[in-house]
Amino acid sequence: MTNPGRDRLASRLASALGQGAASWAYCGIGSVPGPTSEKPRLLCRPESPEQLAVALRLCIESGAAIVPRGGGTAMSIGNAPRSVDVFIDTTRLDKLVEHDPANLTASVQSGTPLDALLAALAPQRQFAPLDVPFAQRSTLGGAVAANLNGPRRSCYGSVRDLVIGMKIALAGGETVKAGGKVVKNVAGYDMCKLFVGSLGTLGIITEVTLRLAPIAERAAVAIASGTLAQAERLCEELSRSCLLPAALTLANDGASGSWQLALWCEGFEESVERHVREAA
Repeated sequence: MTNPGRDRLASRLASALGQGAASWAYCGIGSVPGPTSEKPRLLCRPESPEQLAVALRLCIESGAAIVPRGGGTAMSIGNAPRSVDVFIDTTRLDKLVEHDPANLTASVQSGTPLDALLAALAPQRQFAPLDVPFAQRSTLGGAVAANLNGPRRSCYGSVRDLVIGMKIALAGGETVKAGGKVVKNVAGYDMCKLFVGSLGTLGIITEVTLRLAPIAERAAVAIASGTLAQAERLCEELSRSCLLPAALTLANDGASGSWQLALWCEGFEESVERHVREAA
């Protein structure tokens, strides 16, 4: 995209969205990882899903190369773009649209940081079971677009299992809706699964509706140390037992032959005590 083209696009974005929605050479944005990395030319920060759809349409009409961005924690996933003309930043889309505690669901704008979402749900003793690194910066939309599954996936389900609805802005400026706000939604194709893990290549997610879980009465972690062979045998024994840990993680320090197997247990007090006792 030529410099005059970028200037015209910047003027159109400022006219359509307001002067504060687009800025040049935003020094805090960083760069795109990979051999074709370059500093972003223009940063667009829409304040609503409607503004985002307008910005996307204007960029496409101008032939600009677009990269969607949330908290920027998963930008290294996927192929690096050949060029970048505009970053469309979703972090101003940070509202909890609806929380239905009775049905354990919430509709949340895509730019909401995960720790802010957890804080908003905590008074109702509920949480979004997404174990994503850098939760202070990671956004819900980014976690969904990158399909970031954490260690408790086997207990609560994957991102594709948790997402039951979403709204997406497409390249032409259209906004589409997939899924719904209830867990039992069986009408038509489940288009949510198409957009989970799409890395913003099919459209920019503006809102996500997801299943929640109650905060456990108690949580505990049991850690066993030994050789890799011992850790593997313990994993096999646990898989054959009646125990249902929330997560299992295996790690070592890279400098010795010692491995640590962490057994994460959560639930009712008696259940957690039993898991820790029998795992020992």
